[in-house]
Amino acid sequence: MKAAGKPVFNIDYAADEFNIEDAYLQNSRYGYIAEVSPDRALKVIPAKVNSQNIFDVDSLKDAKNFLPLLNPQEFATKEEYLAAIAATDYDLVIVDLFYGGAPLSAEDVDKLKRKKSGGRRLVFAYMSVGEANDFRYYWQKEWSEQPPAFLADKNEYWNSWHVYYWQDAWRNILYGSDDAYLDRIMAAGFDGAFLDTIDTWQFFSEKEKLTKDK
Repeated sequence: MKAAGKPVFNIDYAADEFNIEDAYLQNSRYGYIAEVSPDRALKVIPAKVNSQNIFDVDSLKDAKNFLPLLNPQEFATKEEYLAAIAATDYDLVIVDLFYGGAPLSAEDVDKLKRKKSGGRRLVFAYMSVGEANDFRYYWQKEWSEQPPAFLADKNEYWNSWHVYYWQDAWRNILYGSDDAYLDRIMAAGFDGAFLDTIDTWQFFSEKEKLTKDK
């Protein structure tokens, strides 16, 4: 990735100050843009920004730091949530498209596009492409008893379901219509999308291997 001129972003997890500083140091040695979070659920804003940057950020190559804040449940209201993010100097923030079951509006997203210091920053939306969640807007109540063909085994760790991501029915949920996930992200004015669970192919590969071994 670096040889191709692409920036590499990395999320690490550490709780105590020594390990946090050590993680940033190791990432710096490799030239990675890192965020070391004390919380694996990514629901808190760290006390300080690593590699402070006062300049405008118009592309990922300009970013020196980033904040993945994927779970907004720690904030009592949407206004409190947006204000907390707006009061930071992160170059890139990654948030969920939804707060309290409703998607963020273009006005909401626009409030996040300025750092506390005044500089421009990027705002990305989280989007899971390899797993489905029963709390998402697209989930149908009857799926729990009569799952659609694209739902595979449950991922008990994250309480989600692996999906046969190559099936058209799942692809249609992700993009291609006004109600599709990516189209909603674009309509809200996000600068990009953070694609999660792209490693689902490994689950199916391992499952196929185990089947063959039997």
